[in-house]
Amino acid sequence: MRVLVLNHNLVERGTYFRALMTAKEFHRRGHDVTFATTGPQYYRAVRAPARPRWRGVRTANWTPFAGVEEALFPLGLAQRLVLAAERHDLVYAFVHKPVDHFPARLARARGAFWLQDWCDLWSSNGGLYDMSQWPEPHPDWTRDGRRHAHRALQRWEERLEERSARDADAVTIISSWMRGETRRLGVPDDRVHLYGSGADTRRVAVLDKVASRVRLGVPAQAPMLGYAANYSHDSMMLEEALERVWRARPDAFFLTAGPRFWRDGGPIARALAEGRAMDRGRVPFSEIPAVLGASDALVLPMRDTRFNWSRWPHKFGDYLAAGRPVAITRIGDCARDVEEHRLGAVGAPTADGLAAALLDVLARRDEWAAMGARARRLAETSHSWPARFEGLADFLRGKGLPV
Repeated sequence: MRVLVLNHNLVERGTYFRALMTAKEFHRRGHDVTFATTGPQYYRAVRAPARPRWRGVRTANWTPFAGVEEALFPLGLAQRLVLAAERHDLVYAFVHKPVDHFPARLARARGAFWLQDWCDLWSSNGGLYDMSQWPEPHPDWTRDGRRHAHRALQRWEERLEERSARDADAVTIISSWMRGETRRLGVPDDRVHLYGSGADTRRVAVLDKVASRVRLGVPAQAPMLGYAANYSHDSMMLEEALERVWRARPDAFFLTAGPRFWRDGGPIARALAEGRAMDRGRVPFSEIPAVLGASDALVLPMRDTRFNWSRWPHKFGDYLAAGRPVAITRIGDCARDVEEHRLGAVGAPTADGLAAALLDVLARRDEWAAMGARARRLAETSHSWPARFEGLADFLRGKGLPV
């Protein structure tokens, strides 16, 4: 079977990991896969070195709008349309962005089965585009001189988000909460499959804690809380929770990697200045396992928002694979996993609740090894990428595809 996988993200950003691991599972089962994502280059498409039954293409990221995550890449769209015009049996579009949506429609018109992934809620009604969800206005969307053009683009994309789910031959959702969204749109349940992301146990191993701390140059003995940063919707709650933790446990150390999310003059900034925290900044994914491995417990803050209920953050799979306890707030499928499998602590979706969960994990030092072992076991079994994909393969076979 010839499979085209479309992902709007830049390499190693957001849904890129979900799309890549899915593409690899198709390839592992003997299918011819073309994986298209967005590269750092401005104008031309770049093809990865040839491999049997695998073609990797990074399309251009030039856009007339500020902020590459808008994913309105005219040249990239044209390059993907050329790919979509080829014959494919299955096209799998990861989210609704124009560079995914229109090539998927063309591939379907050329005879491919269109599978649409819906792994985040983007709408302005509680989703990513709802500015009330952010602790402060997003600079690209509200401070740039093309603010009205950005808002018009968002309204258009909101329509594409719903049209993609309604019009595709089948839809995958990342969380059980999203089932309500597909039903709201009138998508029959037999066209929807719950496809949670998996844990990458090959690239994220259970590392020696002492060796990881030496490598990063962080304190060898301090109780250490780790965080893989990405979206900043919940950053203020995380900062407030850490401030409460430091009042009770001034010996705790905070270690983070990813785009900056902390405020000047805030508790994390003060901790950095005082040597009680380290921010590695945005680093290649290959450096993330050391951050997780150096930590005693990993934190996943999620406030009570529609956007958070819609998600299954990719970092949670990395946390499981790293084999470390998890402190999380009681939102969505990830929190249910932590509770059911006794992987750490779950608190209310507030700063107080998250702080309580963090302090709870820190106080249960004797249980860290057992919690981490259970997390890794989950990553290697039901939450592994092969296990997740097998459920998707069964679903697609029921649609007549020889997966």
